[in-house]
Amino acid sequence: MVKKSRGHFPDIEPACFDRKMAVQSWNGSLWVALQMDQSRHYTAAGEFVVFPGYEFTYHRHDLQPSHNHRIVVYPEAGGHMFRRLDREACSDRKLMRRLRHMPAMAYPHHGTYRIMNPELEWNVEVCSSWRVYIEELDFTLNQLRQGHRFGFIGSSDTHRSVPGLGGGADGRVCRRANAAEPFRSL
Repeated sequence: MVKKSRGHFPDIEPACFDRKMAVQSWNGSLWVALQMDQSRHYTAAGEFVVFPGYEFTYHRHDLQPSHNHRIVVYPEAGGHMFRRLDREACSDRKLMRRLRHMPAMAYPHHGTYRIMNPELEWNVEVCSSWRVYIEELDFTLNQLRQGHRFGFIGSSDTHRSVPGLGGGADGRVCRRANAAEPFRSL
């Protein structure tokens, strides 16, 4: 199902796939094939853009609560899925090293986090469909008071491939509704 555009405001939502299944049984090439298929299926040129992505789960013992998950989003299909079981991406720092030369955005997902690379992590999640972190914890506000600068994202956190139906649609004013322009504006 493709959502219709409201004038020059294309609806945008990352198509994220279930991380538990991905960690246990998916390999990178299967994920790339699926994200390419899903992105092509749901994207309507000039109306609705799907940014493929996934959740990277990693717990830091120096944070309470220990969540330091990341949502990794690519401007178009073809990006690599890194799993915490992969030697080259078994920590948040290693994940950021792998992503730093890729056209990707990563953002902390949950109420506590460590920004590893501001060039990749220019947003943080402040709410999901089941929690409003910025109201429950002063963690993000303290980050801002310390001088960190980033945008806010609200996600659905459904872990399912349902672009536009997970409760987290976003609109952008763009000259062209292609994948590159709205991705840069995030």
